[in-house]
Amino acid sequence: MKLINNAITSLSIKVFSFLLFGTLLSACGGGSSGGSSGGNNEKAFEFAQSTLKVDVYDYDNNSRTDEVYVNISDKLRDQIANGKDIYAFITQTDQRFSYVSASVSGERGKVSIDSNLIDGLPVGIYTNVITLKLCFDQSCSKTIGEDKLTFVFGRHDTPELSSRRVEFENIEGAENNPGEFSIDFKTMTVPQSQISYDIDYTSNSADWLSIDTTVNNNTATLALNGLESSCGTKHAKVTVNFTSEGGLSDYYTFDVVYSYDTTTPTIYTAYPKVHYTNQPIQVSLTGCGFRTLDDIALNNLDVVSVNRREDFRLDVTANAVDESGTVSVKLTESTQEENLPELTVKNPSNYDFQVFEFNGNISDPSTAGFYDAINDVIYVEFDFGWKAFKYESDSWVEDDSFNGDLVDNAMTSRDGTALYKVTDSELFKLDATNYDLLSANDSYANSLGSINELSNGDILMGGLSSSGNHYLYYFNSASEDFFSSVEVEQGRNPIVKTTLDGSRTYFSTNIETAFFRYDAGSAKQEKLSEEPLNLQYASLSQNGQRSLFYYFGNSRTISIRNDDFEEIGTLPRAIPQGEGENSHVARGATLSKDGNTAYVFYDEANVENNTYILQYDLTPLSENEEPVLTQRFDMQPSLFNQSYMMMYHFNLFLSADENTLFINGDDKLVIFPLNNPAS
Repeated sequence: MKLINNAITSLSIKVFSFLLFGTLLSACGGGSSGGSSGGNNEKAFEFAQSTLKVDVYDYDNNSRTDEVYVNISDKLRDQIANGKDIYAFITQTDQRFSYVSASVSGERGKVSIDSNLIDGLPVGIYTNVITLKLCFDQSCSKTIGEDKLTFVFGRHDTPELSSRRVEFENIEGAENNPGEFSIDFKTMTVPQSQISYDIDYTSNSADWLSIDTTVNNNTATLALNGLESSCGTKHAKVTVNFTSEGGLSDYYTFDVVYSYDTTTPTIYTAYPKVHYTNQPIQVSLTGCGFRTLDDIALNNLDVVSVNRREDFRLDVTANAVDESGTVSVKLTESTQEENLPELTVKNPSNYDFQVFEFNGNISDPSTAGFYDAINDVIYVEFDFGWKAFKYESDSWVEDDSFNGDLVDNAMTSRDGTALYKVTDSELFKLDATNYDLLSANDSYANSLGSINELSNGDILMGGLSSSGNHYLYYFNSASEDFFSSVEVEQGRNPIVKTTLDGSRTYFSTNIETAFFRYDAGSAKQEKLSEEPLNLQYASLSQNGQRSLFYYFGNSRTISIRNDDFEEIGTLPRAIPQGEGENSHVARGATLSKDGNTAYVFYDEANVENNTYILQYDLTPLSENEEPVLTQRFDMQPSLFNQSYMMMYHFNLFLSADENTLFINGDDKLVIFPLNNPAS
């Protein structure tokens, strides 16, 4: 049987042979009454379903084909097999959008409906009754029978979402409302049984979100309920999948932000942990029930000021403690007695000037390093790995028990218990006190680079995938496995840094430069700037509200930025000298914890190879005034190789009491005391 056509006027085509066809696409449904063959009551043929529904979006102007089976009686099948001529007639009541053809095989028949989705067909639901009539002759004087198929064609506007982000909270003991997300399907009918959802939690934690779905007047409503858990803000991404009655399948995603809090003030963490006698204490507290407090008072600490930066975080400044020891941090109005975080108060350091040389290769400089204040250890990178230095018997000595050969990067956890080191694609977790191996995990990346601890204690690393793309790799510290990886949105070689209090995480990229804030809860990348803000030579204040970018593209200044990373001041990268003399050039810089002091390492670029440190007061920046030079610290001549200094940068970082500056570069580590700078 060949194509008849889709005009209301019927044409007939004689069937001379069988047509074989493959798998048919048809919906399930009941048959309708077909005609009889040979005068008996046996149905000669009938549609396998009485109705076919098809839904498309208004913007979809592509053609489509839907096929419906036609069941043929044994008697008619035998007549066709014996060469009986059969003529088919097809009519339809609405020919604006469909073109119908029919075919018959020895077992079954089919009707193919080609929908031509012409431009200009308005949104709406259209009904087309298709009649298939079979006869033994072209004039149809000998009728076999006929059957009808109702073709319901829906052209719909796209569904309307209530939002792409749902935020709700649950406060212990209060009357809480669930979060709500809705999809208005407009003219499209979607059964509730054909709606499902998937939840993607952004961190490897237990399920905390439940969803109840209802459908009313073509609108699906999802009620979101968060489970009671630890205080804080949690994030998830929900994907809603659906299939309409007309077979249109689609999905939408939305973000969920859920906060759980209690009315009982409780402190979870207090960072940084190490503080010093006779120095103000600046500590960031995380926990529960802070919103219920009118005044913040802490046992054992004399609070001067409090900044409620978030519902679950307090930035506290307290007067100095006179004696060294351990201080438990407890809210005066709290009944909390267990799991109180502790601060360690030490006496300020009084280190002597020292220089360590690594005998490396000047053409392959290494300048990374950090100071572990809890365990009093310096870690620095050299050409073939990392080294550790510990303070004992009134001097710094290399710690031979630390094996840092071929280590690419390293960091200690914020609580000082663990040391993480990276080699190629593997992450090793060591006991930070004795370097015993605790775990080893392979990221299956091509290589891992920078490494930092997030506010929730998990680890974020920059790395290169095996396919050559640049990713952020997320390591769950509780389950000790790699939970996820995400490609950076712009640029290459991501460098990650987290503030000392753990509240903010940033990363920068090069080539196609960009600077991002990374949210540990939602695992989202928020692009803050496309300026060349390179974190490799940057320094962040303890709370991230001020930053210093020593290497800022081709800029001739050192850039000081505020919390929004807007430039609020500069320091000189080069200091002009007298006529015929070389300018003094900056080779590295760092920022104090409070962001109010900067130290810049300058090279006089002369025969004697003199170097010095300048200390700048940055507090005038708050009043839109210029930084003030407050002190100069001269270093001994010929301490560093002039060829190295002309080509490379130095890494500067302060001791936690900010009495000592550590300088790493030219395959040297220099211990430079600021309170006793004799060299």
